[in-house]
Amino acid sequence: MNWAPEDELLISCCSVKVGEAAMHAARRVLQKPLDWAGVVETSIVHAVSPLLYYGLNQVLQLEPQNRAIPSGVLEELQQLFRANQVRSRRMYRVVGEIFKAFKSAGLAAMALKDIQLARVIYPDPGLRPMGDIDILIRQEQYQDVAKCMTQLGFTARPPDLHFTLKYGLGHHFYRPTDNVWVDLQWNIMQREWDVYHEGNFDFQINQMWGAATTMSVDDFEMMVPKQEDMLFHLCLHLEGHKYSELILFCDIAEFLRHFNHQLDWHYLIELTKKYRAESSVYYVLFLVQQLFGSPLPLSLLNELEPTHFKANLFDPLFENLGALHKSLGEIRRFTAPPAQTMNRFEEVARRQTVGAMYTYKVLDDIASAFVNSGGGSIILEGSPSEKIIPDPALRPFQSIDLFIIQEELSHMRQLLADYGFHANGTQASEEYVKESMVGSVAPILTNRPSALNLQVEVCRGLIFPLKIADTPSKREIAFKAIRNNMHGGGDAASKLVVRVRVVAVTPEALLLYLSVRLGIQCRDRLFGLCSLLEFFRTYEGSIDWQQVIRAAEYQALKNELCQGLLLVSGFLAPDRIPADVLSTLKSSAPAPRALESARYDPDSYGRYTNFKAAFFYLFTILSTAGAGSQLKYLLRTLVGWGSPPVVPRLISEVVKSLLASFQNKRRTAKDFAFWLDSDPALRITDAVTLKQPETNSAGELV
Repeated sequence: MNWAPEDELLISCCSVKVGEAAMHAARRVLQKPLDWAGVVETSIVHAVSPLLYYGLNQVLQLEPQNRAIPSGVLEELQQLFRANQVRSRRMYRVVGEIFKAFKSAGLAAMALKDIQLARVIYPDPGLRPMGDIDILIRQEQYQDVAKCMTQLGFTARPPDLHFTLKYGLGHHFYRPTDNVWVDLQWNIMQREWDVYHEGNFDFQINQMWGAATTMSVDDFEMMVPKQEDMLFHLCLHLEGHKYSELILFCDIAEFLRHFNHQLDWHYLIELTKKYRAESSVYYVLFLVQQLFGSPLPLSLLNELEPTHFKANLFDPLFENLGALHKSLGEIRRFTAPPAQTMNRFEEVARRQTVGAMYTYKVLDDIASAFVNSGGGSIILEGSPSEKIIPDPALRPFQSIDLFIIQEELSHMRQLLADYGFHANGTQASEEYVKESMVGSVAPILTNRPSALNLQVEVCRGLIFPLKIADTPSKREIAFKAIRNNMHGGGDAASKLVVRVRVVAVTPEALLLYLSVRLGIQCRDRLFGLCSLLEFFRTYEGSIDWQQVIRAAEYQALKNELCQGLLLVSGFLAPDRIPADVLSTLKSSAPAPRALESARYDPDSYGRYTNFKAAFFYLFTILSTAGAGSQLKYLLRTLVGWGSPPVVPRLISEVVKSLLASFQNKRRTAKDFAFWLDSDPALRITDAVTLKQPETNSAGELV
């Protein structure tokens, strides 16, 4: 591995049992100068501080005289481990409280992910930090479950459940007295917001219920998924978080270590293929195997090998749907809009959803057919949609790129024709168009299909210098929506346009692009790594490496090229990047960081203010059709005809936001550690009830 030594140390030591190869790597890395403050901070945001402490103690057991690890670092990690032991005990008391209450009420519930993992695959639950409590319930029992949660002191967040129950697959509850969040879910595949079984990821949750088993914890019992269903869910969950939390990789590595000889691999393969999730499971297991040396059956990855890396389509098509549907509930709660306006907002959201599901199916089918009919590399990329609020004038989708090798362009042209695209270009451009009317059984769209226009432009070559497309900020999107509606807005039933670029290039140009893009990328580097892995997995021809290096030097991108290739080199066969090229890379750029950012860290911080409520109010006024209807709505919200007035509450929220803006403080890594109790009183109160921690150090657990 050619990563920064801080990352290599984390990978080597974040294990319940540090193996021989990992121990050798850790001892080698410890001989180098390390940024120990950076190591601790990274361990915090990736939720592996207790596990790192545990692993470092194993190193010290073999080398008691090793002074490479500063005592202050071990003390801080030990404090984090002990604090999490306390929190873990408290969280399991809450878990027991919930499952006992559900059992008394005759309600079905299944523990998901870390609730089971921390007790089964880790020798001490304190080694596995727990954020919220994930519980699977039956959707038809939701009202009784919510009543039970209320009796336990929890409140629904957000409180307006109308659209969550109508279109969502899960909901949060919060109890402020002990700062506990509970995530109640009624399915585990949620990216499409598809409750009508019209999409591409229709997971049959009853199969998971039918195969579940019972597990005893302390003085209560809880249902848990079958082992193979659990592994499948862990892979999907890690992919959904864009590979951005090291603890999720550790979970799967420890799961495989603990259950390896008990797993029904045939069942997992059949389950994965049933839901066309080969890409999701393959890349997660491949990375876990490469990073942690996890044992897998020899033929498993061959049987799961996907046609292409499908997750690159999730961001441009589905990433905005959560915020878009959430905005429906916020608008309804904050502004009490006229029924006709609210229906219009809902229609916009559901048309966007239907368009995203249909577009995914078309592009995924084309990419799969391309590979299955003899094509080579096909890499998909795109940025999230700006439509996070129900404004029909906002662009529904950003441009999506399909990269292929230029010799296979004729193959792609034939496939476009086979899938109903017809030529629509001029002498100066090569374009193809597919017009579709997409229906839905959603009541808001009954007998009103959505018009979809898929436009494909064929491009040859790449434009440098390379820039990563910036997704507009929420503020920019809000101002754009206001401007749109001040100029008449858009039609909720307007045609959805999807622009796709087929970029046909030489293998050297594609390799340069993917490497530089990864080198530039600041966040989610392990996720971005998969596009480069996909190229090396699917392209078997020769590469003119000197041409790649010369092109990078000419474009002043050699450092970015080096960063990208060094990140991927440890996952490839030794001959994929020639030794002389690799040597040049190592001397040309510093070792890259792969774990510098995480899902929750200071760089991910985006302030949520109550100015949003004021924006939604203005947006609702401008979106209401007709001056008379607007005036009627204004008067109702000002004085409260037939319902409580809205404006006084909005003014109060704005004042709170103004006051809060003056109290901003610099955020640190610990502020974003979901597993650290932010209220010291919770730790003190809990610690008083403890006689003595089960162990004096993580070293004694080994």
